[in-house]
Amino acid sequence: NGENDDVVDPASGNEIARIASNSLSTYIVIPGADHTFGVFTDPDFNALGETIANTMQWFATTL
Repeated sequence: NGENDDVVDPASGNEIARIASNSLSTYIVIPGADHTFGVFTDPDFNALGETIANTMQWFATTL
């Protein structure tokens, strides 16, 4: 979830993750990111890069 997500606010995202009850799930808020993780606003794609790194780490440790 992006910290500045205006579509799915972080409080709602956190609640969804909490009630999902999947022990393999990980909920992460990306600081400063919007709903699209900055792909339209950040030419360096920092938030998207952080999101991809977190996802790859989850795959590596979980699957």
